[in-house]
Amino acid sequence: IENAVGIKCEPEGTLYGTSCEVTCDRAGGYTLSGLPIFHCISTNTSVKWSGMPKCAPMRCQAPTTPHLGNVTDCEDVPHGGICELECEEGYVMHTRDQAVLRCELGSYVNVVNTTCAAPEAI
Repeated sequence: IENAVGIKCEPEGTLYGTSCEVTCDRAGGYTLSGLPIFHCISTNTSVKWSGMPKCAPMRCQAPTTPHLGNVTDCEDVPHGGICELECEEGYVMHTRDQAVLRCELGSYVNVVNTTCAAPEAI
C-alpha cells in the first residue's frame, strides 16, 4: 500500500483467512482512507484481498476569510499545498507574511487573524 509505514498480518503471508492492519505515514502527510484492517478472502474462482485501505494525502479546508478579503484556492488543499489570502481592491494586508499559507498535516500553518485595511490605516 503506497505511503504506508507498516502492514502487520496475522498469520504472516497471503493465506486465506489472513487479516492485516495498515499504518499510514502521518508524519509524511498521509492519513488512512477506509478501514485499517483488510482480509484475504476466497471467492468462487480465486483468493483476494477485501476492503483494501489507502493512505491518502491529508487535506486542509479553507481558512477563515479575512475581513475585507478573500481566499484563493484554499478548499481541499493537499499536504504541502498553499493557499493565498488577498484583500479586496483598495485595501492592503496587515503584513505581507500572511499572504500565503502552507497546508501541513491537515491544517494551515502560520494562520493568524489576518486583516485587510485601507492603506492609511496601517
